[in-house]
Amino acid sequence: MICFDREFPESARILMLKGAEIVLVPNACCMSKIRLDQLKVRAYENMIGIVAVNYCNYGGKSSAFTPVVRDENKKELNSEILIMDEKEDIQIVEFNLNEIRNYRKRENHGDAYRKPFLYKYISENHVKEPFIRKDSRRKFKGKNFIIKEVKSIEDANTCDILLTELIQEERKYNNSIDKNYVVKNHFNQMLNDKNIKILAYYLDNTIVGYILIRKINNCTCLLDGLYVLKEYRNKKIGTKLLKEALKKCKDFNVKYVDISVMEENKIAKSMYKKMKFTEYEIKLRKKI
Repeated sequence: MICFDREFPESARILMLKGAEIVLVPNACCMSKIRLDQLKVRAYENMIGIVAVNYCNYGGKSSAFTPVVRDENKKELNSEILIMDEKEDIQIVEFNLNEIRNYRKRENHGDAYRKPFLYKYISENHVKEPFIRKDSRRKFKGKNFIIKEVKSIEDANTCDILLTELIQEERKYNNSIDKNYVVKNHFNQMLNDKNIKILAYYLDNTIVGYILIRKINNCTCLLDGLYVLKEYRNKKIGTKLLKEALKKCKDFNVKYVDISVMEENKIAKSMYKKMKFTEYEIKLRKKI
């Protein structure tokens, strides 16, 4: 893996899962103490040997670390095999693969006790402030997407996260909203309600937007909580969710579909009017 891969634990973890026992890291940046510690930790947590090679004009400190930090008697061992200085040189490093393999069999790290079923959120392709970057290389291709009803508690909990973000964004229209408010166990209570449908936009199995359909009486459905993550906006996802929701409303055999929107939310109002929604009721509010 390259030096930038060192910054993210997933890179070394994937190599370990694919069978790597020794990982080489060509480096092209200053090898500070914290970066050396990163390599040491990657070796430890994945039970892999790591060798990093750095340019002299970046300060050198090519290094090697073993994952074996204690022997069979639990005696602590030094995982540092080599840390060179800034001078140009060639050193030979040896790893005892039998020792590493035996260590992997008896210790707890690597893949022994991982619980991937709990880690779905790590692989989801959305990012929130303050980590949104224009050069992040998170490219939206519009492929491998599907709009479907939310059926699982896990996906319902993801919609809770999106609803929390929606509510916090609405603080710019309503300053009475608590900035620390977090939605919990909201959507999973609706999964078995026959008068409610939760539609989600899945991109590569990741929910990036949702809309709630609620039958409020024999004549009317209410569309509520249409939300798309910031980095996926202006890609027609909201429009697609809205169109699909209108189709699902027909399953309830109603005549009308209502939708609520903040007066100042010009973008949402424009989209709804393009979909032939018209104003029929106005709520007034007075600050006292």
